[in-house]
Amino acid sequence: MKRKVYVRRVVWQGGKDPDVQTAGMDAVSGWCVQSITTLLAEVPGHDKGIPVCFGSAYGVLQNLHTFDKVSVRQGALGVSPSYFPSTVLNAPACHASIRHRLTGPLYNFSNGAASGLDALGYAYLQVSSGLAEEAIACAAEAATPETRLMSPSLELSSGGAVLLCSRPAAMELLEYRFGCLNNPGQGEASPYGCVAPFRELLDFLNAPGDNRENERVFTAAEGLRYSSVKVQYRNVKDG
Repeated sequence: MKRKVYVRRVVWQGGKDPDVQTAGMDAVSGWCVQSITTLLAEVPGHDKGIPVCFGSAYGVLQNLHTFDKVSVRQGALGVSPSYFPSTVLNAPACHASIRHRLTGPLYNFSNGAASGLDALGYAYLQVSSGLAEEAIACAAEAATPETRLMSPSLELSSGGAVLLCSRPAAMELLEYRFGCLNNPGQGEASPYGCVAPFRELLDFLNAPGDNRENERVFTAAEGLRYSSVKVQYRNVKDG
């Protein structure tokens, strides 16, 4: 039986550099670590086996560029093997899990502008299916020279995180959908990249009661593929 899923907490932060100590990490890993650190500090006391679902359109592209540049200039033997782990897609989520000693599964998504919503959607599936009582969704992007070559509209490095749970809270996540469009998406690209839905979700949650919509659908598209989540404000106290 499908369980109801609630949004217990949302965080979003952006700027030049993360506030937490992230020495030796690339920018995306830093924002991932900061977002999850802030989330867990605001709502402490979680099972260390909580799943983490992470999305980023470009991920560790900055590290890959550095790795490839050294290998081209100095040959394969010129690249330190110790640098390779920082070039894999799951590096940001691994940094966060190691920082907080989380032992649950990690899921990583790199589906362009839809990456953040796919991470949120998969976290929703973890809870709605009964595989987990809680799940963390996180997204991060870094506005570096490498990512701006791919997406000139990406103006701000940022990270966001959401804690989903099966206990009643102020907002319910009703559904997660993905599929194909008849025509490529023509929507305006966000300066926050795939993290934009996390900022919009936070704004929706914090909107004054008189101005808040009852329901909202958040959608992102990359080419012919789209992802969406539907949420409903329920005015239920955090349980």
